[in-house]
Amino acid sequence: MGFDFAAYLFDFIEKNGGIFYHGSIPDPSCIAVQCEGWNMMGQDGQEFDTIDKGVRDANYDKCVLFSPKLVEINYGLGCHVCNPVGGPKIKNESKLLHYCNLGEEYIVNRRKKWRERMSQFDRQHGMGYQYLFSEEKMRQDYRNSLAQSVKVL
Repeated sequence: MGFDFAAYLFDFIEKNGGIFYHGSIPDPSCIAVQCEGWNMMGQDGQEFDTIDKGVRDANYDKCVLFSPKLVEINYGLGCHVCNPVGGPKIKNESKLLHYCNLGEEYIVNRRKKWRERMSQFDRQHGMGYQYLFSEEKMRQDYRNSLAQSVKVL
């Protein structure tokens, strides 16, 4: 019996409370599904399960579902991109919800902590650059994203 990747994805979605919504998978030979990335926007004190707005972020268009037919993933730095071997990779409209912006104070405090943990390699290669922003820039970026957020769920 063969592996039905589309059926697996649908089953995964149902078992995980609809975190992803089922998009079409037109090619049964696909080995990876690249989802559509969204930064979900919460406000300080907001209950996590009530966050339903976000901003589209192509940086989080990640491959997160893989078929057992996969030979190699070949992730790039940070695992934001990959070049899988073993069959085609497809994009679909399944949403990958990134819950990092849970409030203004939350994001400022979190980024300050992450700034302290940055390696020399990260700093030299511009990775995690947003952790080096001033507190005011972090706050302004959060407010701008919140103002631009749209209903996702």
